[in-house]
Amino acid sequence: MSSNSGGQGFQWYGGRGSGAGRARTKSSAPAKVAPRALELVLVDTLIKAKSASAALMTERVLALDCEGTALSRTGRLCLVQIASRKKAYLFDVVAIGDELFTAGGIGPLLESETIVKVVHDCRQDSDALYWQFNVKLSNVFDTQVAYTAWREQKGIEVTIPVGLKTLLRTFSVTTVEEENLKASIKSQFQDNPRLWEQRPLPAEAITYAKFDIEHLLNVHTQFNKYLQPEAKVKVNARTLEYLDEFRMDEQGPAKARARFAKMVEKVQAEREAKAKEIAAQKEEEEKDKEGKSNLEQGDGLEKRDERESNSNMFNEFKFEPVDIRDVFDDA
Repeated sequence: MSSNSGGQGFQWYGGRGSGAGRARTKSSAPAKVAPRALELVLVDTLIKAKSASAALMTERVLALDCEGTALSRTGRLCLVQIASRKKAYLFDVVAIGDELFTAGGIGPLLESETIVKVVHDCRQDSDALYWQFNVKLSNVFDTQVAYTAWREQKGIEVTIPVGLKTLLRTFSVTTVEEENLKASIKSQFQDNPRLWEQRPLPAEAITYAKFDIEHLLNVHTQFNKYLQPEAKVKVNARTLEYLDEFRMDEQGPAKARARFAKMVEKVQAEREAKAKEIAAQKEEEEKDKEGKSNLEQGDGLEKRDERESNSNMFNEFKFEPVDIRDVFDDA
């Protein structure tokens, strides 16, 4: 189902009252917006998929996420999550199979040039969809790319791509329960890398899959407010690169992992250098304090010696007490 789509950038659609097109000043602090609780729709049959994809084709902006085992061309895509402003659809790739993307209608939806798909780091999703199901993901707004552009707009260098957790803490409202659940699922995933292939899916995994897409549409609205026009152009261009970065390179995923490792290494080296600089600065400050303390002690000793010297001089010249009667007697 691959097409020549993906050559154009996404369109900047804003939600009602989003202020799209009139970006805030770069000094504006982002206002956190709590996500709307969405109705959950589990799609595990071809009939359900056709109905869901038909409903989603009427939308202008959708949130998208994917889950799977070693998600890439060499892994297994297990779940596709798509959200509108009212519903969160979880499409079960394991249950439906390849037909989900053809007869089920999800392929044309993901390749549509008229519907914006809001994704956080689309590279692995794009790679998996293309090589496993011949679907060329298009018209994407990537929140990881947008975050970098927003920070650069504020004059802040971004040395490593932002994670979803940090992104949501900046622009959305997350709960302790939500973060605990995510930590729990990630822990389970480490123990069982094939967690997303398990059927039926654990209730916790379903809730986890729904959480992220609930937040992404709000984050998209926030970026519409805060990104300047020139930053939006950068996001557009860089997102097109993101879409092809893995899927158009046979060694894409391996290269990305290697590059990410280098970025982490660079950041760690910078942090170590900064830590050494701070340690040296503190050591210098301690030396200065010690020198100042010694100087103060020296001044103190001098002052004490001066006081003792004055006291001794006074003692040398002071008269012995005289009885007044002795004076009169002398007279």
